[in-house]
Amino acid sequence: MLARLLLALLLLPGCGPKAVLALVVRETGPARRGKLAVAISGGLRGFEECAASLVESFVKPNLEYFDQVDLFVATWDDRTCVPPSNVSLDQQPSVELIQKVYARAGIRIEARNVWIGDHRRFHFGYEHSSPDGVWPYKYKQAMLNNAEDMWLLWQATMSMVGSDHDVVVRTRPDMCFDPGWKLQFQKRQGQWTAMVAATQAKQAMGGGWPDDRDQLLEIPLEPNLVYMGANDFHEDSRDHMPDDMTGFGLYQPMEGTFGTTAIHVNKGMFNVTDGEYQQLWGQPDLETGSDLRDSPVALLNPSGSFVRERYPEKVLKHQILESGYRYALIEDPRYSPYRVSSPRRSCPSEGQVPQQDIAT
Repeated sequence: MLARLLLALLLLPGCGPKAVLALVVRETGPARRGKLAVAISGGLRGFEECAASLVESFVKPNLEYFDQVDLFVATWDDRTCVPPSNVSLDQQPSVELIQKVYARAGIRIEARNVWIGDHRRFHFGYEHSSPDGVWPYKYKQAMLNNAEDMWLLWQATMSMVGSDHDVVVRTRPDMCFDPGWKLQFQKRQGQWTAMVAATQAKQAMGGGWPDDRDQLLEIPLEPNLVYMGANDFHEDSRDHMPDDMTGFGLYQPMEGTFGTTAIHVNKGMFNVTDGEYQQLWGQPDLETGSDLRDSPVALLNPSGSFVRERYPEKVLKHQILESGYRYALIEDPRYSPYRVSSPRRSCPSEGQVPQQDIAT
């Protein structure tokens, strides 16, 4: 029988069960049309190792079906691989380095599609935070400052993506995806459909797609949904949490989610009282689950913090709902980007970057 997708369609709190959608058989021969944006944001730690994987998973499967596939990269001038002492001068973040690495991986990236921020200038957390109380963890203030940097990079990346792009994929530069896992989009009868090839699938010759349709997941893209893997660690007692490492969807919900998080945090949307938090999201203990394994001493950040949520995944969940959108979670481990990817932190030498043909 055909594989099935468990899409956890989270409506407003208290509404509706999960929806289970059956896979549909892939049609053949769709026309080439539209524009795809692959928005990459984060520190450049390990990105040389993962560039080829990213191109194989997101870019090459779509060159046949889009008139244009664009890469956009946003990073900080001080975020490289670990440990920093191993980074030579020519591996510091630069437009030239980013262009060189992705060209070797198989895709050209325009200089205007790269944003490198000065880490000393772009911060808002301290300006909008007067915490009064106990932090869940001793390192939480530093974690939130890093999350602040992440949200700013989301905004920077999406600000470069034009509204003429039909579909947007957002991911991190340091994520390597399992061989065989691919994400492709096709437009059928006016609706874009995402197709995810399972990691374990037997690959067909030529197109690199499964010859077994049970190994292909198809998801019609809805105008009010963003699609992400289910984060098992941050699941709560009611449902899984969306994972913020990789997501995709139509332009409008992707812009409304990732392009506005920093703006909403800066406006104090998530700096609420305990009572306001419960009114918006319910009791904090209902948004906990596996993430209690790290033994927090409090379930919320102290009152006055620029976000009350303990983890950025919880902020993302609330951001999506507050923006008027919903999320669909891919829970099947064969297809979930959360389950088929892993971060890299190493600093490979230039000679370790694979040489490949450059795609136009």
